[in-house]
Amino acid sequence: MTSFPAQAQRVRDRGLPLRDRLLALRECVVHFGPYGFRATWHHLMVGAGVPRRLEDDRQRWSGR
Repeated sequence: MTSFPAQAQRVRDRGLPLRDRLLALRECVVHFGPYGFRATWHHLMVGAGVPRRLEDDRQRWSGR
């Protein structure tokens, strides 16, 4: 397990594949989940409008 700051940096790294960035975000929630993991994860995914399959909206989530 890595630190929150290291995973947060990976989340913001646009050079990484989307799936890797999402997994890094998941690790951030493991380190800090104010509502518990599942509720915090759900809150982030719904609030950000992340599709269940990233490939469904690749242009939006790639930042390009």
